[in-house]
Amino acid sequence: MTTCFFIAAVAVPFLGFVPGLLTMVPAVYLGVSTRYRWLPLSIVALSTVLLYLFFHQGGPVLGYLLEYGLPAVMLSEVARKHSTRLRVMAVAAGACVGIVLLAVFFYAFQSSMTPMTVVQQAFQANLEMVQQVYQDMGMAKEQLAFLHDSSPVLGYWVGMLFPSLFFGAYFSLNGLTMVMVSLLGRWRHTSISWGKGSLFENFAVYQQTIWILIGLWVAVLLPRVPELIRFFLFNGIVVLVFFYLLQGMAIIHCYLKKFQVGAGGRVFIYFLLFAFHFLLVAVAMIGLFDMWVDFRKFVRQVKS
Repeated sequence: MTTCFFIAAVAVPFLGFVPGLLTMVPAVYLGVSTRYRWLPLSIVALSTVLLYLFFHQGGPVLGYLLEYGLPAVMLSEVARKHSTRLRVMAVAAGACVGIVLLAVFFYAFQSSMTPMTVVQQAFQANLEMVQQVYQDMGMAKEQLAFLHDSSPVLGYWVGMLFPSLFFGAYFSLNGLTMVMVSLLGRWRHTSISWGKGSLFENFAVYQQTIWILIGLWVAVLLPRVPELIRFFLFNGIVVLVFFYLLQGMAIIHCYLKKFQVGAGGRVFIYFLLFAFHFLLVAVAMIGLFDMWVDFRKFVRQVKS
């Protein structure tokens, strides 16, 4: 199943990403529902062999290991600690980013390049492949030219922000996988436990974190900051803003629960938030200013 999901994600145009999002589910389900902790690693290893036999190339295999294999093993291992859902998602994503960061730094050291340059070159090569696919599909020349002209700027920021971008991607993929594993466990009448803790609607970033965010912003604005230092500063800012975005989402979830909005209404609201990205900035600002305004105060007053 793992191999088929990934092949569908690569081989099926446009809609392939839908089954591709399920690639981690079989390994994680067996990892958390059985006492055999080696099962996820075995599934990833066997799927790697099968994918190499299917594609006869190392690129797709490396893509599988980076996108799904590594996070599946890490999520299964961290979930055995029976912590809270958000902590499992964050710790597993952080562990994956740490391993990827070490690998990139090691390769950059061997190649006498900076880590940012390594990621920028990989991104540029991937973008050129995407441009070729779009050209074969008949995309307009103006759109292809815009994609080509914007690639240097995109490459620079992807190289600067790749750890935080990976963290956000792994975090979201972990959350989706945990939901699907829970649904699969319910269908198969298997008990799936992710640990106990406070509800998502009560999530809040530590108040002292705001001073770290302010300090990072001030350091970025200082003149003549080395590029490697800016690399760590920018990623620290993005990760902290991501957690404030989660706090804003928790506030929205709190009010949706208060007004008893159904599943269809919640899906529509969340779709709007992610379809119009500027709304996510507003949600992050709500989470940031919650430490002064306390947006959930109204809900607590109604309950009391």
